[in-house]
Amino acid sequence: MQLPKFMNRRKHRESAPAPSSAAGEGYVLDCRIESGVHLYYRIHRDGTVEHISEPLKGMALVSAAYAPAGRPDDDTADDYRYNLPKKMTASQASSHVQRELGLFHTLRTIVVQAAVPVAYSVVEEKVPPKDRILPFSLPLEQLMSGDNLIPPCVTGVLFGESDLLILMAYPGNGRVFVQTSVSPDNLAEIIISFAAANSINIPVEAVPLYTGAEFLVSLARTPAYPFDTDVMGLPLTRVIRGGLAVSVIALLVSSGIYWHLYNQVRKSQAAAQSLIRDKQPVLTAMLGRLRANPAALGAALSVKYPLLVQHATRLWVQGATVRSSATAAGETHVVTLPLREKNHPVSDAQVSQMIQKTGLPAGCVPAGLTISSSANEIRSSYDCAYAANPVAALGGDSEAD
Repeated sequence: MQLPKFMNRRKHRESAPAPSSAAGEGYVLDCRIESGVHLYYRIHRDGTVEHISEPLKGMALVSAAYAPAGRPDDDTADDYRYNLPKKMTASQASSHVQRELGLFHTLRTIVVQAAVPVAYSVVEEKVPPKDRILPFSLPLEQLMSGDNLIPPCVTGVLFGESDLLILMAYPGNGRVFVQTSVSPDNLAEIIISFAAANSINIPVEAVPLYTGAEFLVSLARTPAYPFDTDVMGLPLTRVIRGGLAVSVIALLVSSGIYWHLYNQVRKSQAAAQSLIRDKQPVLTAMLGRLRANPAALGAALSVKYPLLVQHATRLWVQGATVRSSATAAGETHVVTLPLREKNHPVSDAQVSQMIQKTGLPAGCVPAGLTISSSANEIRSSYDCAYAANPVAALGGDSEAD
C-alpha cells in the first residue's frame, strides 16, 4: 500500500531502539470498533499484530477502549484520560475523575505528575488481581512528547503494513478520543474524517503515525494500572509500606484480639526490630492511646450509620433515589432523579428542588450536578466530611505515606 507523506518517518524509526525479546510477546491489545464490539490483537516483537478471540493468560492487556466523543458519562466505556487541576494521589484522582464526569463505576488510575497533572483511568471491573493492564494513550503520548506534538492534534499507531490503525484525537480539553480501523485502505481519508469529527482542523501532512515497533519501545516504559484496593483512601500497597505495624494493630483491635497480638509482638520483638525502629514514633503514639482506651480505635474507625441514614434522608428529593457510601473519614451521597417516569411524571418543582438544593446537613457540600447523555435523569453528588481524621485522633500521622 502506498503511504501518504506524513508516514515518511524513516529517520525516527531508524533511531528508535529495537524492542526487547520480551516486548511484544507479552502484550495483547484491546480495542473497540464503532459497533461496540471489543477486538483483541496479540502484538508481536516486530510490531505486527495477530487477531485473537480473547486475551491470552499471562500477557499484559493494553486497553484502547476510550469513552466516545460527546459521551463522557457513558457507563460502557472502559478508559478515560483527564487533566487534573493540581497534583493528586491515584486514589484522589480516581474520585475526582468519577465526580467530574458523573460516573457511577469505580476507577483505577495512573497519575503522571507533569506541568499539567494527567489521570489515566480504567473501570475497576477490568483490572482483575495479578493481571497487568496498561493505558494505550500514555505510551503514545510519550512518543508525542519526543516529537514535540502539542494538542489540539491527531496521531496514532499503524500496526504492520496495514493490519490495524488506532487513531487518537487530543482536542486540548484534557480528554482523548479514539477510532479503530481494521485493514484500512485509505489512510488520508480516514484521518481527515476523524479529525473533523473531533473539531480539529489540521492538514494530513501534520499527522504523524507511529509504527507498532516504536509503540512497543514506549510501552516497555509504561506503568500498569494498580490492581490493589484502597484502605481509607490510600492504595493497600502504600498502607503496607508506610505503616504496616499500625495497620495490623488497627485491624486486630477491631476484631477483638489485640491483646493476643500484643503478646506475640513482644515475643518476636527481636526479629521485627528493624520495622519497629522505622515506625517507632507512630507506634509510641498509637500504643499510648490504646493503653488508655483500647476501644477508641474501633470506635474511631467505625462507620457512623445513624448519621449516614440521617444525611441521606435530608438529601432525598421526592421521586428520586439516594445511593450512599461511607468510610471512617466521611460519606458520599448520589441522588438520582428520573426525568422520564411514565407512571409518576416529574414536576418542575422536583427538578428545581434537585438543582437548587438548600439546607444541606452540616459538613456536606455539593460535589457535582450532571444530566445523563440521554437526558433521562439528573444526578447530584454530595460529599460529607467528618470533623476529624480518625487516625490523627488516635495519635497516628494525619497524612499516611
